[in-house]
Amino acid sequence: MRPLEGVTVVALEHVISGPFCTRQLADLGARVIKIERPGVGDPTRAYDERVPGMSSHFVWTNRSKESITLDLKREQARQIVRKLLEGSDVLVQNLAPGAAGRMGFSYDQLKDEFPRLIVCDISGYGADGPYRDKKAYDELTAQQIVERLDEAQIGNARMNEMRDVWEHAQLRARARWVDVDTPAGKVKAMLPPGMPESFDPCMDPIPAIGRHTEAILVELGYVGSVSGIRPRLGWCGTAPRRRPPIWSPRRWPRSSAQTTSASTPSAR
Repeated sequence: MRPLEGVTVVALEHVISGPFCTRQLADLGARVIKIERPGVGDPTRAYDERVPGMSSHFVWTNRSKESITLDLKREQARQIVRKLLEGSDVLVQNLAPGAAGRMGFSYDQLKDEFPRLIVCDISGYGADGPYRDKKAYDELTAQQIVERLDEAQIGNARMNEMRDVWEHAQLRARARWVDVDTPAGKVKAMLPPGMPESFDPCMDPIPAIGRHTEAILVELGYVGSVSGIRPRLGWCGTAPRRRPPIWSPRRWPRSSAQTTSASTPSAR
């Protein structure tokens, strides 16, 4: 049994810091429900086409998750998120500063209604101070990074093609690669580092946009009305494989709401 089996995580996430965080939780067995924008999904889906037509960035940080598409500008979509939270253990968000609060998903707005929910806010510069409302994106180009490493006399090398990584002699010798399913077929994914031998990490498929929307809505009780609410929610999706109910008992009780905050300069 994986350490986080039975734990459900709702992810209001995009780009890197949130998705990378929740992928670690998924590796350890948590059920991660990723909320994406209808039609386009996470912006990193369009970053490149290096992995059989898919973004290498998205493939790297989003395996083993479920994808539901909701237009969170609409009240009914936000109500569905709150219904998801009723049976969830953790909310992770790395939206633009203040965005979660404007939609009603800050810790202070949720703590009374969901006293056992852990709320994890990820931002570039923390919750206070003069930089609190700034977004954190690293604007250095690859060339600038190499120049700075060279100036500091730090050894570095470039690998511009994924094939160079896949064929790295050390990684191949240590059997670090496994095949993971994607909407475009199987691709190679690197096993998470530092895993004990007592369990295998979860290496489930990378989801298509909205792949699990319909099944999650049905699971929440929208049986027979799913097609009718599509226009009001602004989502698209197809029925996925069955997953354990979101209402399954937690593995351990928590007596009060908890919140965590992470600051990640240059990592959003």
